[in-house]
Amino acid sequence: MKMATCSLRERRRRETSREIQKTAIELALDLGLDEVTTDMISQRAGISARTFFNYYPNKIAAIAGDPPRFEGDYVEIFLSGAGPLTEDLKIFLSAHLRQVTFHPAMMDKFTQLLRQEPKVRDLHDIGLDGLRKDLARIIESRLPSPGVLTGQFLAQVLIGFIKILIEDWSAHPEDSLEQRLENRWPQFLAALKAITT
Repeated sequence: MKMATCSLRERRRRETSREIQKTAIELALDLGLDEVTTDMISQRAGISARTFFNYYPNKIAAIAGDPPRFEGDYVEIFLSGAGPLTEDLKIFLSAHLRQVTFHPAMMDKFTQLLRQEPKVRDLHDIGLDGLRKDLARIIESRLPSPGVLTGQFLAQVLIGFIKILIEDWSAHPEDSLEQRLENRWPQFLAALKAITT
């Protein structure tokens, strides 16, 4: 399960994608979703309409964005790890969270739109479902014996945990997202233990 390191071209593509998403979020909050057009987003983002459609099919998709994928060297490090699974998972998630490029204030705006706009929330949930499936496959590959249900269960609760972390961090950005993970990890493990005792 070899994963390639992100190329410079791919990084630039992600940056443009995020800039379009930020612009779409700000316009939707300022004007209301129904008033926003793809032309408005393109103009404010400083791109052509053609470039916009190279990234997103419509304004809803632009607002929902593309969640950071589980890819890069940190996936290989996790898969080849020999330490305790819980510790390696924490390191893996910390590396993944470094891909979150939004500042807390922008993440807070995004969270507001998810609460207000069902169409955006539904599309975002589809993206999260894809992440859950990817994470389940990665965890299954790390387990010593076939562990499809274990992988699916852990992926489900870990994606939920990440969502809680990000929402908490966006509302109270006193420390970094990675530090928030470090601080909350013992509580996460205690919650898992609570259902087995």
